[in-house]
Amino acid sequence: MAGAVKWAKTQKGPAMPVVILPDSGSRYLSKVFNDDWMRENGMLEEPETMVKDFFNSSQKVVTCQPNLLAKDCIAMFREHGISQMPVVNKEGQLTGIIAEYDLLQGALSGSANLMKPIEPFVVKNVDTVSLHSPVRRVQELLKQDKVPVVVENGKILGVITKIDILDYFVNRTVNT
Repeated sequence: MAGAVKWAKTQKGPAMPVVILPDSGSRYLSKVFNDDWMRENGMLEEPETMVKDFFNSSQKVVTCQPNLLAKDCIAMFREHGISQMPVVNKEGQLTGIIAEYDLLQGALSGSANLMKPIEPFVVKNVDTVSLHSPVRRVQELLKQDKVPVVVENGKILGVITKIDILDYFVNRTVNT
């Protein structure tokens, strides 16, 4: 009603605003109570996706140190069914990441001796995000070819992979 009064004040000459007051919104205005419909029609902003929306932080994180022998690293990959893991120093601070791809490239080039430490193959191009970081931060890191590692309160929770993000968007699309 306030809007009609404001509009009437802007009119030159006599104006006759008509205001319809429904007894409830259930019959006449039901769409405005449906957030999905409002969002689909551009009347609500999409909530910003955060790391916690797609990252499973309940899984145990396997880490290693740079002095781990390559053969032992490969055994850990096989044992835990993983293809990469964070590398930490003696104090438990993140120093990089080791992936089976990096060890394979070293083996194929002849530079990887499986009886030597993984240190030369540790990728240092990592950066950290928290569970409350927006997904656009992860996107920025991936564009810079950095590996996003989730750290919360100084504890490494895991590595975000491209498939984690793709799975989230596929599941979100299927469920809507």
